[in-house]
Amino acid sequence: DRSVILKGAVVKVDIGVQVDGYIADAAVTISFNPSYERLVKAAKEALSKVQNILRPGVPLRNAGKIVKDVAEKWGVRPIANLSGHKVERYNLHAGKTVPNVPSWDISRAEEGEVYAVEPFMTNGEGLVVEGGEGHIYRVKSMKKVKDKELVEALNLIWRRYKSLPFSERWLLDAFEDPLDIIKRLVQKSRIYSYPALLERSGGIVTQYEDTFIVHDKEAEALVRVINLV
Repeated sequence: DRSVILKGAVVKVDIGVQVDGYIADAAVTISFNPSYERLVKAAKEALSKVQNILRPGVPLRNAGKIVKDVAEKWGVRPIANLSGHKVERYNLHAGKTVPNVPSWDISRAEEGEVYAVEPFMTNGEGLVVEGGEGHIYRVKSMKKVKDKELVEALNLIWRRYKSLPFSERWLLDAFEDPLDIIKRLVQKSRIYSYPALLERSGGIVTQYEDTFIVHDKEAEALVRVINLV
């Protein structure tokens, strides 16, 4: 990858790791432009405040009001159509969501559940749209195809990653042209390709994310990004 971080850029570092299917998902934003520092601070503060209220029985929609209030304090907007999500073993998006704006959802956090909380802030209008092809994929279906090469490739990908996201560069050791294999499996609806997302009005977007286990009296951060950056 020959990409270069330009002077004045805003960079989001979003990393997920798993051990035997147990997942931690985390992100930080680094601004090389002082003009966007308030966006970074707003996302970080919102994450901290949501952690403080994430307890058994608490409506998840409460997070949306907190994120919106923090955004207004900093004079920015949350991304309305992105949210945090419940995490289960080998399942990164396990049903319940943690909104970034007020919501009518009546779901509540329960003790022992795990959530990836990820406030997004922008100086744009507050919506993202699909902006072209991305480079992250996951297995969508294990239904067999007629092409023997694709069957073997799909089986290998499933053995390695099951339902978790992966990148084509992780398959360079297995295939001469992994992108060709992936594109053919996408065409067969066996692999899902995550699209790149862009703020609809062209705004800058920042993000802070951590993964929390809901305990009786606290939400335990697995990565503790607030203390890192």
